[in-house]
Parts: sequence; structure tokens; C-alpha cells
Amino acid sequence: FNIPHFTANANILYQKIVYSKNYTTYDNHVNAVPEFTVHINADKELDFLLKGLWLGANMSYTSKQVGQTAGSFINVGNESKANQPYELPASCILDAGLRYNSSWGSFSFRCYNLFDTTYRLGGQRAPILQSGRNVLASLTLFIK
Repeated sequence: FNIPHFTANANILYQKIVYSKNYTTYDNHVNAVPEFTVHINADKELDFLLKGLWLGANMSYTSKQVGQTAGSFINVGNESKANQPYELPASCILDAGLRYNSSWGSFSFRCYNLFDTTYRLGGQRAPILQSGRNVLASLTLFIK
């Protein structure tokens, strides 16, 4: 969706296992793959403050993931944790940022995982802890 001074886009994915060949499955799910994901992004130009200044936001939702750990290397003390079932809860991550574009270049500042949500995504062998809140600033200069 795009109109002057505003843009938005969304991606929604739903997948349910019907038949599986060459995929690891667990309990009628593809191992560590969520059934439902949503990504929504919106950017609004704050031209009433400064032409070229944009405020952006992003929301990413992932439904629960189920799976089974794999590999004999997963140990806690002397106890093997291989082939153990796991369930990861759903997560919703919000990002926000500012961007300024001009004839000389651009500047952006973005905060990812705004509320410092602790979450994991399923991995091939075991769930993987994802990064907490982090920021990125960038400066681009046009050389003419």
C-alpha cells in the first residue's frame, strides 16, 4: 500500500503439514517451523516537522513452534538432551525507527526488538536464543 507520505506492507503465512517427504516432522508439524507468521511494516513521512523525515514501525508475529532436539552433542552435565520434544511459545516483536533523506544523503536510526522480548526460534538441532533489544544507526553520504 502506498500513498503520498505513507507506505505499508504486510505478509501473512499459514502452513499446515499435509504430507512430508524429506522434512523432519514432529506431532503433525514440520520440526521447528511455525504454522502462522505475520509481518507488518508501516512508514509515515513527518513532513509537517521536516520534509524527508520518516517514522517507521514493524511488527513480526510467529506462532508457537514444536520440535524435537537432535544430535548427540546436547548434554546437561552427564545427561543427554538429544531427541527431547520442545514447544516454543508464540512471540511478537516490535521495531521502530527514524529515517531522514535529503539531497546530500541519508541518516537512519532503528531500534530492533523495542521491548527487549526474550524469544527463541526453532533450529535444526535445538531452539536458538534470538538477540534482545539492539539499535542500528547509519549515515549515507552522496558524493557528486
